[in-house]
Amino acid sequence: MNHRLSIRNVNLLYLVTFAILLVGGVMLSGVSLGWHVIINEVAFLGLPLVVYLLVAAQNPRDTLRLRGVSWQVAGLSLLVGLGLWRFDSWLAAVVNGLLDYTIPLPPEALNVTVLDKIVMALGTVVLAPLVEEALFRGVIQSAYERRGPVRAIAASTVLFVMIHQELAQSVALLPVAAALGYVAWRTGSIMPAIMVHLGNNAQAVVVSLLDGGSPQRVAFLPSSTGALLGGVVAVAALWLLSKLTRQPEPREQRPKRSWLARNWLGRNWPIIPVLPIYMVVLGIGVLFGVRPEVLALGQRVELGAAPWKEEARWTYEIRNAADEPVGSADCSLTPDEESFVLDCSTEQSAYEVDAPSGFFSEGSVTQRQIVRWDRRTLGIVEAEIEASISQGPEQIELAAAVEDDRMTVRVDGEADAVERFDACYVLPATGDAPATGESCRVENTFLAGGGVFSPLMVGEWPWRLSAVPFELAYSREISLVWPYRSAEGIEGRAPAKHVEFVVVRTAEQLSTPAGEFVTWRVTAGERYTAWYTVEAPHTLVAYSDDMVTWRLTGDG
Repeated sequence: MNHRLSIRNVNLLYLVTFAILLVGGVMLSGVSLGWHVIINEVAFLGLPLVVYLLVAAQNPRDTLRLRGVSWQVAGLSLLVGLGLWRFDSWLAAVVNGLLDYTIPLPPEALNVTVLDKIVMALGTVVLAPLVEEALFRGVIQSAYERRGPVRAIAASTVLFVMIHQELAQSVALLPVAAALGYVAWRTGSIMPAIMVHLGNNAQAVVVSLLDGGSPQRVAFLPSSTGALLGGVVAVAALWLLSKLTRQPEPREQRPKRSWLARNWLGRNWPIIPVLPIYMVVLGIGVLFGVRPEVLALGQRVELGAAPWKEEARWTYEIRNAADEPVGSADCSLTPDEESFVLDCSTEQSAYEVDAPSGFFSEGSVTQRQIVRWDRRTLGIVEAEIEASISQGPEQIELAAAVEDDRMTVRVDGEADAVERFDACYVLPATGDAPATGESCRVENTFLAGGGVFSPLMVGEWPWRLSAVPFELAYSREISLVWPYRSAEGIEGRAPAKHVEFVVVRTAEQLSTPAGEFVTWRVTAGERYTAWYTVEAPHTLVAYSDDMVTWRLTGDG
């Protein structure tokens, strides 16, 4: 019997594979995800496996457990994979939602072309099940099974999860990885594991291809009901599979010929360095994907040269959280010798909607904002905002003006009579009461609106941030000023100012009525998201807050 197929040797194979994947991932950062998957499976996982089999002089058929199974077992295995995808995708979405986690991707990594998508499907649905099951449920689990099935399944599960080197997958892959290990052990073959893997990945690819690239998908969580049903289907299929198969006979322990083979450290030293490396990789992922604002280091947002060279006009549709049309907007940008003038007119009808993300109710709004930015600094020179807001029986007329770096607001409402504000509440980062009495200065600030805070629409900040440096994980502090908003500690609504963080989160492919775009997704605080074309002049193609979504319908 060849003793090269040992736990120590398969652990060494794992260490080499993990290191190659880690270095290769950095080298391929500018390659589309589809080609990245193909290279991973063929070069970084498949090639070390082939070399190992040649060096170990093992029969691949026996070592990889390439044994046929009945069509019933194969079908049940496929059903396990289909059901578990419902559960693990929900689990990943919950983790991402709780942590507000985003995988930062450069534009080059997106599968934009049809060829990219075909390659992604081939790598994910065909190569990944074949190569990864041969490695993990074939070579690695086979070696560990000499110490019992529980240890073997646990080892292959943990090592399989760690090889993916990504936070949400580390949680979401645990159920499916355990199922892969179980069916491989129970049947004595990796063929059922390949079917589980194929069913899981195929459903993910189909859902990805059907995803229309809507901005609202960012707030989408797979149904917990669907996850429960998927889990029940998977468990039932596993139970039926166990009834169709016999429990394998315990494998004989190989004689321990050396101290190195008998010693725990001697067997497992190759995977000891993997754990701290894995934790560091996850830590970097958390930093860039969960808390990129810490990278701001107290620096304020800086705008580069204005990206606009000539006059531009954009039209947008406005949809609520249930993706129902509720309004439209018409915006233009006019350059002159000393400034740029943004002129936006908006109309939105009242609505009530019970959406998957919550219940929303908003009054009708008619608004026009005219903002003049300095051509050199892009700072606000002057601004005028006029809005008519209907909230139930209450009708409110609002007029805000910026002049000499100061904002004044006049509110004329049936309930409030006439109020005039020339000071802003300063909202603290903590839960303390807002500070009062500070002059409403707008120097180095951005005008905001929208969301549950304010019935006003958007503000001017999304268009001015077209001049932000679009670099992955770019993070800076940004001061937002709302002419009219609510906040805890404020009676009614009033002007308010707050420091948030603007972050260039990731690149995404986005679908709007105006077409398909490769965009940068940028967040301002926790509620506001804007999408800009990767290419200059970085057109604002979509905007979303916790109430509505704007999508580009035309430009010119």
